[in-house]
Amino acid sequence: MQVHGTRFVRYRWSDEENQIVYVTETINGLEILTAHVNLKDDAVEIIGGNLAESSSNVTTADQSRILQGARDWQRRQRPRYPKTIRWHEDGMKFET
Repeated sequence: MQVHGTRFVRYRWSDEENQIVYVTETINGLEILTAHVNLKDDAVEIIGGNLAESSSNVTTADQSRILQGARDWQRRQRPRYPKTIRWHEDGMKFET
């Protein structure tokens, strides 16, 4: 698939527990591709969109790009610190 113009990719959890991400690619405001990405099985399922080419023409490189993008998005969703950490804030007084 060739990409021309302004490209936006949106990710959202379709099923967070089973690590399935819903991916939408948009070029110049036109949705061109929607896919489900199963991060547990490293599987990409093209489910629709207004593709200039048939979804059967989506290459292995396209699927790899979609999978890597979903992995990167998942990594950014994780908190930097475990949720079990309890923070303590200590006040400070000073005079000027």
